[in-house]
Amino acid sequence: MNDIFNTNFEKYTDTDMYDLLHEPSKQELPILLQHAQIEDQILELACGTGRLTIPFAEKGYTITGVDLHEGMLKKAQQKAQQKGQQIPFHLQDCTQLSLANHFDFMFMVGNSFQHFLTNSSQDQLLHSVSSHLQKDGMFIFDTRNPILTELSKVDEYDINFQDYRGFDIQEQHIETYEDATQILHCHTMRHIYDNGTLIGTEKDKISLRYTYPLEMERLLHFHGFSIKECYGSWQGIPMSNETPQMIFICRKVK
Repeated sequence: MNDIFNTNFEKYTDTDMYDLLHEPSKQELPILLQHAQIEDQILELACGTGRLTIPFAEKGYTITGVDLHEGMLKKAQQKAQQKGQQIPFHLQDCTQLSLANHFDFMFMVGNSFQHFLTNSSQDQLLHSVSSHLQKDGMFIFDTRNPILTELSKVDEYDINFQDYRGFDIQEQHIETYEDATQILHCHTMRHIYDNGTLIGTEKDKISLRYTYPLEMERLLHFHGFSIKECYGSWQGIPMSNETPQMIFICRKVK
């Protein structure tokens, strides 16, 4: 397994907390389903706890999930079993996929592309995707749009919420962007309160790579993909300098 990813997993240690924050959102489903065919063999990369893998299976699609985080996959398997879905989940590095099948449709969302922090890892990912995708197969993925006015400074902000245990959480976030590497370093300090009493603190960090639109266009074309459509959000608005995301609808052409 790639050491870069192993040292960038702190955000995913508590799978219950992850689901509390992310499970309710299914904003990607309409566009993904619009491009999927019921007869497709589908692969979700970086599937996490099955937030989208399981809904695809529930709609009758044949889908496989891959992730590098053992705890996330274990949670995905438990959730799938509880809903009566038999989904193959594989613990694999997306840059070194080794699956028996070739797929008609692959997707990787939740801005997972930002975990590939170097040019080399981005190249390895797209080579791996291409090697497991049928000719004319579709690949859909997203990544955050690098809006310079938001990245050119240190950003500090707080978030308050109640977690799955009923504790009150106060989070302090500090984000610092490195121009040279195009990497945003995010640090979180979490204070946990029970009925107003501080009972613990936790901290974690994550690093996320930003890629610019022309970089992405070159990268995809180099690896044999044709960009069919681009969106600036999962609501389907056109991509621009101000839209929060870059969503690429691609086909393997060679």
